Amino acid sequence: MIDVPKLTQREKDVLELVGKGMTNKEIARMLFVSHALVRLYMSRLLEKFDASNRTELVVNAFRSGILDVRD
Repeated sequence: MIDVPKLTQREKDVLELVGKGMTNKEIARMLFVSHALVRLYMSRLLEKFDASNRTELVVNAFRSGILDVRD
């Protein structure tokens, strides 16, 4: 298990949708925010989970226990 970073509720929302395979554009529509704001959340999530891409982000979030991709 890796360190569990502190996340805002919106970061958790974005992470969950990334885990479901949604694109940034789809996430922006779903959360009623701009595409640029989703990119900002993604940047923060990638940094917090020491990930270089979406796949690594999901794997690291799953390993930390924050994300359950079985839903």
